[in-house]
Amino acid sequence: MRSVDRDAGGMSDKAKLDQILEKLSNIPANTNDIVLTKLDKLQDQLTDLQSQMKVEPQIADKQPNKSSDSLTNTRSADYTGSIKRINTIRCLKELIDLGFIYDDNTSELMCFVCHQSCDSKSTNSTGPTDGVFTYPHDIKQNFDDHENLPRAFINLKKSVKRHFIDSISHQKNVKTEEERRAKQRLLENRNENAGMNLGRLCMKLYLKGCPYADFEDDVLVQKMNGTTVGELNHSRKFPAAFRPFVSKAIVRRVSDFFGRKLSQTGHLPVVNITADKATYKHNTRQFFSCVTVMPGADKLLQVISFGQPIVKSHTGFQLAMNMKETMDHLDIKSCQIEGGSFDGQYFHLGVQKALESPAVYDLPPNTVLWAWDALHRSGLVDTHLCKEERFQWVVDDTDVCSQLFRMFNWGQNHEKPIEASVLWKFHLKELVKLSETRFANSRRQVYLNIHHDLPAIITCLEEKILLSHQNPSDGKLREKASEAKELKGK
Repeated sequence: MRSVDRDAGGMSDKAKLDQILEKLSNIPANTNDIVLTKLDKLQDQLTDLQSQMKVEPQIADKQPNKSSDSLTNTRSADYTGSIKRINTIRCLKELIDLGFIYDDNTSELMCFVCHQSCDSKSTNSTGPTDGVFTYPHDIKQNFDDHENLPRAFINLKKSVKRHFIDSISHQKNVKTEEERRAKQRLLENRNENAGMNLGRLCMKLYLKGCPYADFEDDVLVQKMNGTTVGELNHSRKFPAAFRPFVSKAIVRRVSDFFGRKLSQTGHLPVVNITADKATYKHNTRQFFSCVTVMPGADKLLQVISFGQPIVKSHTGFQLAMNMKETMDHLDIKSCQIEGGSFDGQYFHLGVQKALESPAVYDLPPNTVLWAWDALHRSGLVDTHLCKEERFQWVVDDTDVCSQLFRMFNWGQNHEKPIEASVLWKFHLKELVKLSETRFANSRRQVYLNIHHDLPAIITCLEEKILLSHQNPSDGKLREKASEAKELKGK
């Protein structure tokens, strides 16, 4: 820290003070406005020098007084900058920006922190120490660089500067306000951290499909781990109440993605829409989604769900309008539609033609690729194939797979193939049940698992047959052995 006796140029502060006072004494009494302006500048320099001498005492004169140190610390770099800025201010708004409030009705400029501190106290006395200064509202408030400042504005600037430098109560109020704001920021940060932590726990439930009852246990675990979770919104009801806000945020982000051009292509993201109808909770809904290009994601092609809007009419035009309303909500334009994939019913109803019509999107003909979904078509092929006599063997094999699943999927019979797989020294795969509602390709896994487990299955069937020979009087065993012989023969 430099000593106050010497500045950077080597001149002592006392010499500078004497020099300023000498200039002031040489000014005559009959002065015009220009001379008064110069006088004000000299007085400003004098005030700055006095404040500097007051703020920075000599090291030898310092005493270990904590209150003095705290007051000195309040005159920080922000204060110094504000004081220097006052000298160049030429409009009332700039003074207000330093932390003041101007009341047009009373023509008073009030220090915000001092005014806030006096709300609970008596405010009968006014003056610089109270942070209240008078400036008539009918006087001009903005001045150009070539204009002379009026005496009222010059006096106002002086009063504000003295308030910053000399007012002990102002400095205490500033320190109190800073402490209050620090506590408020700490509280806000704590609340934000607690909210983010609880929100992440909710997102885990949404993404994993976990029950809301798990939320309370998750909060308890996080609390025991020392994580900030606050004192509110710890009930299992919170995830359900929080979900609509998550949905709105996701919709907003998806809409922003589709409405912004990709930096990699310079064009809006293109989409291949897909839709299928299903009945859920007594309502027929259209499960609507798309495949789009998303650079920067873990996979270039991403599937985005548009929702499940209720279908009120099953005509091709109404289904197309249902899609358009959903995509309009996400700011998807007609130029972004590159293709669509539907099942046979959509093509029979003419949904693709309705989307191309002027009443919906007015798409140019033969510019969008409409695809009949391959899995739906394979299901139709499988249905027609099984009706032909030359493919009866497929139906018979499917029946055998169903009988084997019923035989070895329950109770003690489920343990038999496991024991047999140990003898054959291979890992047993679980048998898969055939489903009439799944796509045709789901049968492939049924056939593969039975083919893999066939040695263990044959061993179990032979064991059933042998067990009936050892106990010929047991009718139940004979019945099971007969079923096993039939399946083994097939």
